[in-house]
Amino acid sequence: MDFFGIGPLELFLILIVALLAVGPKNLPRVSQKLGLMLAQAKRQVAEARESIMAEVDLAELSEKITQAKPEPPEDPPQSSSGPAT
Repeated sequence: MDFFGIGPLELFLILIVALLAVGPKNLPRVSQKLGLMLAQAKRQVAEARESIMAEVDLAELSEKITQAKPEPPEDPPQSSSGPAT
């Protein structure tokens, strides 16, 4: 069972270090704040991903429209009405 690519032994070690660093009184509060920060980061990444995908879709659509437009006919060369020198 991996949690974010972290095995159970690593997760247990992280919890022990956090308990020693923060202390048992503050650990629940710090854990809650950390969870809220991670949730906000996930939302921002999802929004950025959606924005990028929308831009890519617009670029692809624009390219398809450009390719679908017929080329305007070229004007025939204009002959000069004056005498050639």
